[in-house]
Amino acid sequence: MVFCLTEVWQPRQGLATPPEGGAKTNVDKLKDQMVLFSANSSPSCMELANRIAERLGVELGKTEVYQDSNGETRIQIQESVRGKDVYIIQTISPDVNRCLMELCVMAYGCVTACARSVCGVLPYLPYSKQCKMRKRGSIVCKLIASLMCRAGETTRYVSIECVGDNGSSTLC
Repeated sequence: MVFCLTEVWQPRQGLATPPEGGAKTNVDKLKDQMVLFSANSSPSCMELANRIAERLGVELGKTEVYQDSNGETRIQIQESVRGKDVYIIQTISPDVNRCLMELCVMAYGCVTACARSVCGVLPYLPYSKQCKMRKRGSIVCKLIASLMCRAGETTRYVSIECVGDNGSSTLC
């Protein structure tokens, strides 16, 4: 599935210039209602998030994501997300489990900070190759999808490269 974020923000004919009197256009109102964050999984994640923010004409939200000395992931959201639609960009680096925890902890942090909605944007869904039952194994893709949905209390995750749909068609 391919999802283009820019489609949401393209102004219709006649809305490209602000109306007289300094009133906001519909596009400006939508931009005010959203926050775009980048997880700190890798430099490529920051680069992708910066390019998306530039394309949409919004600033990247400010967060601090770090690892404690015992390896636990901590986040600090440094701006208000109350009543806003939050999009979290997360690319997956070689440390897949750390990246998943960053995403889940950040999504949960946004939900507890009263965000209206949270949407994870992952170019690649980790564990998507483990989407079929083999011998006495499990469908790990289903587990990961359920974990992400429960963490952010949302069913909105956008991924481009999903290997199979067995077990993950009903994500949450």
